Amino acid sequence: MTPSLDSWQQKLNTWYQSRNDDQVHSDDQDTILIELIAQTPQAVWGPTLSDAQSQAIATWLDASLRQFEHVRERKPIQAYHRLQAIYADLAHTAKTLDCDIHIRDWCMRRLQHITVLMLTFCQQQMGSIWALRVKQLREAHVALMEQLEWNESHEFRHASTRRH
Repeated sequence: MTPSLDSWQQKLNTWYQSRNDDQVHSDDQDTILIELIAQTPQAVWGPTLSDAQSQAIATWLDASLRQFEHVRERKPIQAYHRLQAIYADLAHTAKTLDCDIHIRDWCMRRLQHITVLMLTFCQQQMGSIWALRVKQLREAHVALMEQLEWNESHEFRHASTRRH
């Protein structure tokens, strides 16, 4: 059962408070964080913008990026999969026409940052598979931006005509 938005946010807040910033991120903490990310309630993605939703989506992104950083050096495949999951969740929300335009825009802006992080990460890895991933990621991201008719200077074009 997926927890409520408030309950999930409280669990994440407890996780943040329980970790010591001076201490190295432990595997136990990582397991808890993975479980919390897997239990992300649907309300994090909208469709309605609220203070609780806004805080929750930002916390979800921070927690997801912390999990990526924890495995980045030791488990590059797992780290890349974490970035792919972040990208997929943000892209799905950005494509959801019933979702508040501000949530969609927030997701699109974060997609830009995640794409750069993914490209940089892939370029730092050894092997031809990573070069292929760079090419595929660039093509997929450009296609997504074209599909959504979004760019940073204009945000979503025709946003008011696309909502039904």
